[in-house]
Amino acid sequence: MIIDTHAHIDDSCFDFNREETIDKSKKIGIEKIINPSISTGNFSKVKSIGELFKPVFTAYGIHPLWADTFNQSSIDIIENYIKNDKKAVAIGEIGVDFKYDTPLKNIQINCFKEQVKLAVDLQLPVLIHCRRAVFKVYEILKKYWDKNIPAIMHAYSGSVEMAEKFINLGFFISISGTITYPNAKKPLLIAKKIPMTCLVVETDSPDLTPHKYKGEKNKPFYIKEIIRKIAILKNTSEEKTEEIIYKNTLSIFGK
Repeated sequence: MIIDTHAHIDDSCFDFNREETIDKSKKIGIEKIINPSISTGNFSKVKSIGELFKPVFTAYGIHPLWADTFNQSSIDIIENYIKNDKKAVAIGEIGVDFKYDTPLKNIQINCFKEQVKLAVDLQLPVLIHCRRAVFKVYEILKKYWDKNIPAIMHAYSGSVEMAEKFINLGFFISISGTITYPNAKKPLLIAKKIPMTCLVVETDSPDLTPHKYKGEKNKPFYIKEIIRKIAILKNTSEEKTEEIIYKNTLSIFGK
């Protein structure tokens, strides 16, 4: 069994084949799909898809690239959605992204910090987006995170050394389709060096499509390509890889 820990199945590209995509995912062994929001603007759609499809679970949060929309009432909105959605399992997708000039860094940092504090208050995992900001994200988590709450560094692209620091804070490292890219370096090192007991998998659909399906929108049922690559790098079977990663994921969201 497999759990896709991060797939934007609410994306409009799935509006005409969402049921077919979820059914096909179930057939290849995907038991659950976690669908994180990116802003309060898609909370309602995320919730309704979770209600409609049994395998889909939800996470609510404001993505760093939507940090300009964050204000203090956003925290109340996130909390209300979580408390009124039986399938809510995490706060996400949240984080810091310094690839672009906007939103401003201080706005992103405040948005992230407040959501991390909410997650700790609610004792919920977080799904963290971190791009070109690994030291800032670590600094904030080291200060505010509760190590007793397991959580995920989503589509992690940092170094092995920083991954180990996040693991020491209670985080799992999520491997995405980037591990299959011909020019992949850091994802391969992560999969080789980080113990399997600290890994989970995701597709980040419809983004980060595995190389085999280059040019297509990513889909949860392409997750087998990620598992296959991890198994090769760990010199073990796909079945064993699936088993360990499934147990890891349950340890995060089992409650």
